[in-house]
Amino acid sequence: MEFAELRRNADDALAEAENLLDHPNLRTPRDGWNAAQHLEHLSIAAVRSLKAVHVIQAGQGETREGKADVIGRRILRSGRIPAGAEAPQPTRPTEEGDLDRARANLATCRGWLAELPPTGLADGAMPHPLLGLFDGNEWLRFVAVHTRHHLALIDDLDAPPR
Repeated sequence: MEFAELRRNADDALAEAENLLDHPNLRTPRDGWNAAQHLEHLSIAAVRSLKAVHVIQAGQGETREGKADVIGRRILRSGRIPAGAEAPQPTRPTEEGDLDRARANLATCRGWLAELPPTGLADGAMPHPLLGLFDGNEWLRFVAVHTRHHLALIDDLDAPPR
């Protein structure tokens, strides 16, 4: 996938998440996370992912001697995250889901995406806490895949419809 398409896919997924923020039933109690918690989590993960892209762009990424692990490669290739995957501790949402935080994070991420150079990303990579080493393009792919994963989980909650 070309850089422009990767950036567009990430931005489109984040825009879909932004469009859900004002739905009235986001905090409806559920078994597991409610929709607000999914939105907060995906926004935290997106910030962390795009920070990795900016570290790479600043020339401070790792050399590309490692790569995504087997599960990471499968996620990036298939565009699907396995059901039941556990979120790393720093990306877990608050008890009810902080929509103000989600809104701010999503706006920040979309701004960062818009600032990326139109011609592509610098060489280098940064580690994902669970999935191995990702280069900048892989991080962009992960943002789109991860965000859409949580949007699908929100759809499965029956609230809110997209």
